[in-house]
Amino acid sequence: MENLEVHLRLLRLPRERVDEVLAVVGLRDAANQRVGSYSLGMKPCLRIVIALLGDPELQILAEPANGLDPIGVHEMRGLTRSLHARGITLVISSHLLAEAQQMVTHVGILAGGRLHYQGPWDSADLEAFFMKTVARHAHASAGPEGGDGR
Repeated sequence: MENLEVHLRLLRLPRERVDEVLAVVGLRDAANQRVGSYSLGMKPCLRIVIALLGDPELQILAEPANGLDPIGVHEMRGLTRSLHARGITLVISSHLLAEAQQMVTHVGILAGGRLHYQGPWDSADLEAFFMKTVARHAHASAGPEGGDGR
C-alpha cells in the first residue's frame, strides 16, 4: 500500500482509485503485505496495478507470463482479457508465441528490425504463422547476390 500511495501522490489521484485497481488485478487481500513477501506471480500484477492507477487507454506488457507457474500464467491470461474487456488496449511483447496466442487478437511480427506483419491472424498456431511470415519476408528481401538485402 505504501508503494501505491507514493504513486497516487505523484499522479495526484484519489485514494479510492487504489481499491478499484487492486480489485481488478486481484491483489486486494495482499495490499498490506510487504512486496518482498509477494510470490513471483504477484509482482507483475503489482506493476500492472501501478500502471493502471492513471487509468490508461494503452498498456504495454513485456513478457507478462515470464517466470510464472501454470496457475500464475492462467491468472495473467484472465487479467489481460479483463483489461481488454475494460477498453484498455494491450500491447504484449513476447517471444513465447504459444502463450501469446492465448492472449491476443491481433499481432505485429517484428524480425530483423522490421515490421513484417500487423493485423489479425487466422492461424491456430501463432508460431507457425510467425515462421511463415518471417521466412516469406526473408526470401523477398534477399538481393540478387543471395544476400539479406541490407
